[in-house]
Parts: sequence; C-alpha cells; structure tokens
Amino acid sequence: SGDMPIQDYVNFAFKEMQVESNIRVLAQLTKSISSSIDLLYRLRPETGAALDEVLTVVSEGAWQRVTVETDPDRASLWFKLLRDSATGALGQERLRSLLADQVSLPAVQLSDDLRWNILIALGVQGVSDFDGLLNAQRERDPSDQGQKYAIAADAARPDASIKTYWLEQIIDKDSELGLAKQRYAIEALFPANQTGLQAEQLNSILQSLPGLSERDPSFL
Repeated sequence: SGDMPIQDYVNFAFKEMQVESNIRVLAQLTKSISSSIDLLYRLRPETGAALDEVLTVVSEGAWQRVTVETDPDRASLWFKLLRDSATGALGQERLRSLLADQVSLPAVQLSDDLRWNILIALGVQGVSDFDGLLNAQRERDPSDQGQKYAIAADAARPDASIKTYWLEQIIDKDSELGLAKQRYAIEALFPANQTGLQAEQLNSILQSLPGLSERDPSFL
C-alpha cells in the first residue's frame, strides 16, 4: 500500500528481483530501489537506521548476484544496485577490487564508462585514496568523455571547498569548461547523501539560477 515504509518496500522489491523473470520489470524494480535509497539518505537523521539496514541488504545481495550472474542484462541491473548501495569498508573494498581487476564479473565487461561510475560512487563517499584512483583512471581514459567523468567524480566529493570551486565554475559564464562539462559538474555536485553540503550552498545556488537558465534552459 501507499503507507508501506520505505525500508519495507525496498526489502520487498529486492526479494521480488530475485524471482522476477521479466527484464523490464527488473529494470523498474532496480530504478525504484535506487530512488528509495536516495530518499532514505535525504530524510536522515530520522531514516538512519532504516538506511543502514537497506544498504546492507541490497549491497550484499547485489554483490552475491552480480558475481555469478551470466545474463548480461540482469547482471547490469545487479551492478547498478551494487554501485548505488556499496558503502562502508566492505562495500568500498569491493568497488576497489573491481577497479583493480582483482575480481571479474561473468557478464559485466568493465568499460571505461562503468569504471568511472565506480569511481564516482567512491568519490561520493569521500574515500581517502580517491586522488590516486582518479589519477589512475584519468591516465587510463584521457578521452573527452573521460574528462567529463573526471569532473563529475571530483565534484561529487563530500568537501565544502570542492563544492564551492565547482559551483563557481558552473556559475561563471566565461568558464573554459563549456556547457557540456558544466552539466557533468552540476549533475554530480550534490548527491543524495550530501544534503548538508547542499544546504550550505543554497543561497549561491538560488542566486545563480536566473543566469544559468538564460544560458541553457536545461539548468532548470
């Protein structure tokens, strides 16, 4: 029902994923679980305990599935859930193991796009070795797309000075970044687990919106 607690819904949806055969339904369930995790982050501190339980259930289950799944479509969905839920020392170590090619996934080829996705997930969590991981991925993928992902990865870090820097780059109409790279920065700037940092920058964000929308309506 509409009154089902978010935590209960995620547990229910995750169980359904393990028996569902329709790939479209699986994709919908994946999206709804990730959205629910974001919501639990945004509603903290009241949802802190529920969030911890959900992250444990989803990340552990997704890891167990993605490391044995042989169907590429299904595996890609388990990978997305792993990326969105792998936190704490164990979750971070699992993501690092994928970046370092220490673990291979039967049905997921780790393209540069997926590697950047993993790196962004680690950046969001503020891991201590992020600079080294970022530099290594930049060397691996120096393409224009890689430069955009690198901006997103850096902007996603939970550091007030980094938020200020990238917000200034986004607001600056004369920035050398260009609109395409600015979009990557703004989309990554305030993930769901960083509402406190977003609140600190709220006045600057609101003041910048008119100018941004004049340059590119998509910023609204």
